[in-house]
Amino acid sequence: MGVRIEAIVGVMIAIMLIVSYLFEAQQQKLSKVTLEKEMETYNSVITEADRNKTLRILHSEYAMRSQNVITLRKLAYRDDSVKRLTADDGKLSGDLLYLDHRVNMLDIRQNRFLTEHGIYNKKTEIFKAPENFTAYLATGEINGTGLVYDQKNQTINAGKNQSLFDM
Repeated sequence: MGVRIEAIVGVMIAIMLIVSYLFEAQQQKLSKVTLEKEMETYNSVITEADRNKTLRILHSEYAMRSQNVITLRKLAYRDDSVKRLTADDGKLSGDLLYLDHRVNMLDIRQNRFLTEHGIYNKKTEIFKAPENFTAYLATGEINGTGLVYDQKNQTINAGKNQSLFDM
């Protein structure tokens, strides 16, 4: 009888050790998930300013910061050269604003660019649309792929395009 009780106690201790190890591993996974999300806001405004004036304004219905990247939903951006830049989804990482779904950019010269995916560099003021785009300029309309619009130098480059210049 003594051997059976020792065996049962040994099995019970082994089971308790296994369960406590699994519970501890699950707790570590949960703590890692909560530490990754640094900030989460709804209907937020991010304003960049220097001592003299407001440089940039970014509004979003949802923003979440994780590992120095801000994920955005329903965003609207503006600065000195961009009158309005909107998209359904985006990510802000450093000076780069990655835009997805219904991207619409209107610059201060009234040039409008429509695309599904875009990248805007806040520092260099260059807007890129790697896929299909439509540009509405004062001189006409451009449809194409691979847009690179340099606002400082006022140059537009595109890969394949079909231009219509009579508006």
